[in-house]
Amino acid sequence: MNYLKIITPPIFCVIIIVFTKMSIYYYPLSFGFIIGLFNWKKHKHNPYFGTILSLIVSNVSFWLAFLCIGIFSEFREFIMNNTDLIIGEDMNIYYLMISVFIIAPILVFFSYKFIFNFPKTKFSLYVMIGCIILLITDFILYSNYLDYINTSGMLPYILWQTIMALAIQLIIHQKVIWKKQKLE
Repeated sequence: MNYLKIITPPIFCVIIIVFTKMSIYYYPLSFGFIIGLFNWKKHKHNPYFGTILSLIVSNVSFWLAFLCIGIFSEFREFIMNNTDLIIGEDMNIYYLMISVFIIAPILVFFSYKFIFNFPKTKFSLYVMIGCIILLITDFILYSNYLDYINTSGMLPYILWQTIMALAIQLIIHQKVIWKKQKLE
C-alpha cells in the first residue's frame, strides 16, 4: 500500500500531460499540484497552504531555470564581445541542459525541503544525485537521437516530471521504505 504512495504521483504526472496535451508552461502547475495533493499528510504546514506552496515552488523553479537559459546566452554574448574567445551557437543546447536538467531539479529538491517533512539522509542525497544523473542522461540521449525517436518532442520534459516525482516521493517516504526493509 505504501509503495502506491510512491509510484502514483509519477504516473499521474504522465497521465495528465499526455491526455490533456497541455502546454509546457503548465507542467509546473500540474507537477506542484500532484506532489502537494498526494503528500497531503506530509506537509510541514497546513495541507492547503502546503499544496499552494508546492504549486508556487514548482512554478518558481521552472521559471528560474527558464531564465537561466537567457542569462547563460547573454553571458556568452558578453564574453564573445569583450574577449577573443569564440563560443559557438551550439552552446545553447548545454545551457538548456544545465538550466532545466540540473538547476531546476536542485531548486525543486531544496525548495521542497521547506514544504514537506523529510529527513536529510544519505539516501535522500543519493536519490537527488541519481535523479540528476538520470535527467542528464535522458536529455543527452534524447538530444543525440532526436531524429530516431518518433515523439512529439516533449519526451524529455515528460520524463523530467516522472523522474522528479518519483525522486521526491522516495525522499518523502524514505522512512516507510527503510522500515519495510528492516522488517523483511
